Amino acid sequence: MSKRAKHVCLVILAQAGCLAVGLWMQHHFVVSSTRSEAIEQTWAEFDEGADRVLLRINEVTLVNASGDAAENDRSLQRSRALELIEQIRRLTASAGSQAASVCLVDGSWIVLFCQPAGEDASGSEPAAGSRLLWIAASEPATNSASPLHGTFDGPVGTQIAVAHSLKNPNGYVVLHCPRAAIEARTTAMLSSLPGVSGLTWLWTSVLLSISTYMVLARFHDQ
Repeated sequence: MSKRAKHVCLVILAQAGCLAVGLWMQHHFVVSSTRSEAIEQTWAEFDEGADRVLLRINEVTLVNASGDAAENDRSLQRSRALELIEQIRRLTASAGSQAASVCLVDGSWIVLFCQPAGEDASGSEPAAGSRLLWIAASEPATNSASPLHGTFDGPVGTQIAVAHSLKNPNGYVVLHCPRAAIEARTTAMLSSLPGVSGLTWLWTSVLLSISTYMVLARFHDQ
């Protein structure tokens, strides 16, 4: 092989390698940014759904601090609370593509009870009496009425969650869904990205190779 051919091949291989690295970095950036945007969108959907019935939830007393309420009153309160939770679940599901499980917790983040997003999600919600180890996604706003965005570890992995404060009782209504579900949805959306990147690399490498050969061949001839 002549010196000119070796020189041209080395330059073409170097260009193809640099292009491959650039497309690989772009792929990971697109996946990361899309997942972050999907999480932000999920938080926004949960906020929108919960706000519609938050005032009604604040009217429900789940825990009687005096302990004088009759058993049938507590059962009625629980039924009303479960009915409101189901309304939140339907509203959040209609607001976006990600269904939400709903939990009610007290001021110490102890789970009172939970309502899963559906039968297929049963067993993924935290157990009643357990404590949510809440990890805030950002600094809480000065306004106590503002929802809290964060995550917590559930029985089936990390949960993306929104917590709205309750007035009566002192606690939170928490809407959550598995992070794995959001990542799976993102992966499905971007399933064609590797093929597109491969075609981009091939087409661009061919054009660069032709241009490089023409320039370097002329350089060596002179």
